[in-house]
Amino acid sequence: MNSLSTSKRLVDEQLITGIQADGPKQTFFESLLFKRYYYLIKIGMRKHRLSQDASQSAYSDALLAVIRQVHAGCFTGRSTLKTYIYRIFTYKCIDQVRTRLTYRHHINQTSQIDATLLSLPDNGRSALEQLMTKYDVDRLQRLLQGLNAKSQAILQAWGEGYSDQEIARQLGYRSAEVVKATRLRSIKRLRERYDL
Repeated sequence: MNSLSTSKRLVDEQLITGIQADGPKQTFFESLLFKRYYYLIKIGMRKHRLSQDASQSAYSDALLAVIRQVHAGCFTGRSTLKTYIYRIFTYKCIDQVRTRLTYRHHINQTSQIDATLLSLPDNGRSALEQLMTKYDVDRLQRLLQGLNAKSQAILQAWGEGYSDQEIARQLGYRSAEVVKATRLRSIKRLRERYDL
């Protein structure tokens, strides 16, 4: 074993011991670990063609996984800490790529439906459009019924074109801001249930 390898092992041991400690010492060593391998973000951007945000997200996820595994005693030291982090980071980058491709596939599916719709004759197109619209409306109504009565009333009034101020007056809310916040939360819940 050469001296460079020995010094890397020593640094790894210091980092691991520091991460396993409690309190400010643990925070210091976690921060040191984060800064030490920060250059991996650029590698993720270049090698996996990720955006900076996606690569940073993969890096953060990888380090959190490593820190959890060091705390649990799962890191056995068969490789250097750098190699261990790099492998986990690579898997997290691949997860980011898969997520991006799945999202693209979802978008492409809707465009394929639109292309098919355009190739139909006018009378077939309008019938298919009506069926799709009816399905969407029926599904939305079922999802709306899953919300509480106040959320339903706010969304119904908003859908009819009333402003938040008018809805606040009609339904007895203190202000338009409260109505807006409730409306946005309700819309978010609907989107989550609708899988948008």
